[in-house]
Amino acid sequence: MSNESGNQKGLRAIRFDGTVTMGNVLTLVSMTGAVFALWRNMESRIIIAEERITTMDKSLNRVADNMEKLTIYTYQNRSYHQERKSE
Repeated sequence: MSNESGNQKGLRAIRFDGTVTMGNVLTLVSMTGAVFALWRNMESRIIIAEERITTMDKSLNRVADNMEKLTIYTYQNRSYHQERKSE
């Protein structure tokens, strides 16, 4: 019986203290500030990544246009030289 009463005393000894201390408030404020700082940092990184993707997309379009022009020029030039050789 002494064991049972000891266990019951041990379970009752764990209690929730409902008081809010300055340490609790500081912890909450610092955690909120850290989450906000991480959010801002992540947002700025996303903006930078989007700008880089836009720049790469424009560059890729320019390369594709130049390749198309070069292909057309090469084809026209080859046709011209083939006509000259046959004459």
